[in-house]
Amino acid sequence: MTSLTCLPRRGLRTSTTPPIITLFRAISPCPCCPHTPSLVALVTLTGALPRHYTTITGNFPFGVTRPSLNPQRQQSEHQRHLDFVLNNCQHPIPSSRRYFIESTFAASHAVITSLHAVTPWYLTIPLFSLVVNLVCRYPFAIKVHSIRLRQARLRSLESLFVRAYVAADRDQRESIEGPGSRVNVGVKEFKRLHGTTDRGWVVLSAALTFPAWVFGGETIRRVTGSSVGLVGLIVGGDGDSQFKYLADPAMATEGLPWAMDLTTGDPYHVLPLVLGLAMLARAAPRNKKELIELFSLSGHQGNSVGVSSMGSRVLKRYSLVFSAIFPMLIWNLEAALQLYWLSTIVCSSVGSAAIMSYMTRNNAYLVWIRKTRLGPDKGIDYPGVMNKHP
Repeated sequence: MTSLTCLPRRGLRTSTTPPIITLFRAISPCPCCPHTPSLVALVTLTGALPRHYTTITGNFPFGVTRPSLNPQRQQSEHQRHLDFVLNNCQHPIPSSRRYFIESTFAASHAVITSLHAVTPWYLTIPLFSLVVNLVCRYPFAIKVHSIRLRQARLRSLESLFVRAYVAADRDQRESIEGPGSRVNVGVKEFKRLHGTTDRGWVVLSAALTFPAWVFGGETIRRVTGSSVGLVGLIVGGDGDSQFKYLADPAMATEGLPWAMDLTTGDPYHVLPLVLGLAMLARAAPRNKKELIELFSLSGHQGNSVGVSSMGSRVLKRYSLVFSAIFPMLIWNLEAALQLYWLSTIVCSSVGSAAIMSYMTRNNAYLVWIRKTRLGPDKGIDYPGVMNKHP
């Protein structure tokens, strides 16, 4: 390891002490100057906050490591090449976004190592998945099911409102069937007035829990010492493993009875097959009505209120197809990753079912029914139910 002193880059906040550039690892040649060896320089800014630290990846000539050269010439040559790297090389330079991602990985790694201090790896990974679900998934499941309980309690009120809503515009001769009819418009208006729209929460839940699922998988991948994965390639990685120092040798001996080494694939392919079955069970229709609706080609079914749209049915069909082919995509991946994904599906399904059962049995919901006045001010005749709430 060689340490050199050079001038700071213009625009960076430093103290009067010049930063120390430490050449600590040689990597593959730089694509923009392939005739010189590529080194990684870590610029430590004395007196600066950690977010001002930066990693500069570039090529530096052999001359920077030769003490026999003139010190003044060495400093000038190094500074000139450093400026060239900063201005021309297309290597990833960490930013606040990358600092946040790495901090999240550090926190996840701390959680999983704390769990492993008291449990073997074949229990640590499911417990880590349970922690991720407790933090990121179950709160949204409680909120969504709470809204659906309110929808069930207001079902009779909703029917009266929709009939009055359709009757108010019957002279326009619009169809009362189909996803774009007055029936569906009335349902949406009722949900808006009473605050029982759950679609936004479902979308928000999916948008926030998917990154947590990906981060959990990347944390497991790093602990196994395998390749950088999806997040590593997005924020900047060379494709080879950069986290072998995080690999735990116990991963090779604390696995499942038929797959003791969690850093390699499942030799009997039990985990991917069980994972595929769990995904199919979750995506499959729960009753005959959902089955008929899933494979229906029409956009509506009679005068039913709140039927699924064509887009929703297409999404469910794609979910079934993806659940069937997903085991083939992960057939030879590390058993630790397969165990994490299986644990995530099981924890999510079992936890959501338990939440729904408890809240339904105890008739518990978390938010109040919005007391909205309905009547002539809305242009709707709403007889018998004005200002009445269950």
